Amino acid sequence: INWLMSRDISPHGIGLISYQLIQHEYVRVGLMNDGVSVLGKVRHNSSIGHKHPLFLVGVQFLNENSS
Repeated sequence: INWLMSRDISPHGIGLISYQLIQHEYVRVGLMNDGVSVLGKVRHNSSIGHKHPLFLVGVQFLNENSS
C-alpha cells in the first residue's frame, strides 16, 4: 500500500504525487474515508522533484468490465 496525494481528479482519471516511481501498469485507487476504490491504468510517471525524488503520476480510470 502506497499513500499518495491527489493533485487533480476528473471523471476520467486522477493525477497523483508520489515519492516513488509507480512501476505497475494498473493500480487501484482508494478514497481514504469513503471505502470506495477504482481501477486505473498508469499513463505516465513524470519526474517533478528537483532536490528530492517526486513524481507526477497520471492514472486513467477503467471500467471494471474492460480489459
